[in-house]
Order: sequence, then C-alpha cells, then structure tokens
Amino acid sequence: MLTERDIIRLVESDAWRMEALRAARALELPDWWICAGFVRSLVWDALHGYAERTPLADVDVVYYDAGCLDEGVEKALERKLRDRLPGVPWSVKNEARMHVLNGSPPYASSVDAIGKFPETATALGFALDADDRVRLTAPCGIGDAVRMIVRPTPYFRSRPELAAIYERRLASKDWSRLWPKIRVRPIRDADREVFSRRAAGCFRARYGQKRPALRLPALMRNSWCCSTLLPNCGTSGSELSPQTFRTTLLLRAGFAIRTSYLNCTEEISA
Repeated sequence: MLTERDIIRLVESDAWRMEALRAARALELPDWWICAGFVRSLVWDALHGYAERTPLADVDVVYYDAGCLDEGVEKALERKLRDRLPGVPWSVKNEARMHVLNGSPPYASSVDAIGKFPETATALGFALDADDRVRLTAPCGIGDAVRMIVRPTPYFRSRPELAAIYERRLASKDWSRLWPKIRVRPIRDADREVFSRRAAGCFRARYGQKRPALRLPALMRNSWCCSTLLPNCGTSGSELSPQTFRTTLLLRAGFAIRTSYLNCTEEISA
C-alpha cells in the first residue's frame, strides 16, 4: 500500500506536476496548496498502472488570506499562472472566503478547508518549499485515496444539504469509468457505517458482550419514528434485542430521524 512518502515520490517524478507546483510557488501566496484532483488523480493513475496522465478538469490552487477577500484578485492570479504555464486549467481560490458557498463558519486555514472537501480521497494537497521539497497535506488521511475508496468527509456527512451536494457530485464525475478499480460509497452507506459503529460502541459500553432486551426511551416510543420506521415494535413498553433495534433502525432510518437516534443511543450509554 502506498505511503505518504510514496505519494511524494510520485509527484517528484512527474515533470508536469512539478512545473505546476513551481508556478504556484512563484505567486508567493500565504498558506498555498495545489489540491484535490491534482493529487488524487496522480495516486489513482499510479494504482491503475496508467502510463499516461488522466487529464484534469481543473488544477486547483488554494491559499488563505483573510486580509483580501476580493474575488478579482483570484482571477488576476489565474491570469498570471496561465501566462507562465499556458494550457493548464488553472483555478485559484482564497479559502478565507470560500466558506460562504456552503453556508459554513469561516475556515481556519487552507488545510482546514481541504479537510472539508466533499470526499476524503480528494482532501489532499501538495505544496513546494524554496528548496523544491514537496509537502503533502492529508487532513482526512491518505487511507481512502490509496485504497481507492470514494466516501464523504465527516463534514459532508454532517448536514443533509451537504450530503445532497456529495451525491450530485458523484453522479456528475463518472470516476468509475476513468478508474474502474475505485469503490464508490453513497452517503447512506457511509452514514450506516458511522451509526453502526456508534451503536455498537454504546452497547458494548453499557452491556459488554451481553444481549439484553432494550426498552425504547420515551422519545422513541412517543414519536412518529416508532410507527413509521419501527411498525412492528408497538408504541408503549416495547422491548427489542439490541441487535434487532439497531439493525431495523439503521436500515430504515435516514437523515429524518438522526436526532432521535442519537438521543436514543445517548440514553443507552448513559
């Protein structure tokens, strides 16, 4: 399996990418990185054994300058990059202002913003220091990128509207055609994994390896969740085995009952 050092070696041996990094470095921007597909595609091309580089729709340069939020500055920087390396699909964004697109609190840095990209495998960036040493940032880790797993970052699992953006993005990218070995995880699958781990942890903390009957808390008994999502459980004094409760709820529930479910697991682990 590729390591961070292996990924850095890949870019060091890619003359085109190194020229792009030098061009971005010449702008002398604060907290700058070339990120997203620039890194992810390099990794996936290598893992697929491709001799030719997969073309990039954008070469994404990000930086962080809270003192100048003028979008016109970004466009001027793109022109400078095009003058230096024509034919490269440059895109320059100041992450100090990009949070507004998602209705989010301001990012703390470029790396913070990269960690809030839609996919974990895309939350990667390269930078180049004055001595031509490549730096790699991976705020969500490199595991999904090198295992060729596409799944949402924790940030894009946190709100339904962000999850919808993730799903639309997957539908538009058609990455499986370009890299057939990748495994794409829809948002519901990713959420089910998270909820399952959370529930399993709560049960272990409370009961160890036992499998006692679980009395549903009042919040669940008296809400529409029981009648709609757990129709065979009754609405008063219902008892389920932890396994049945967890499996039924996870399979039938979506974003609509997330709050109720988390309240339920909190009561279990109390």
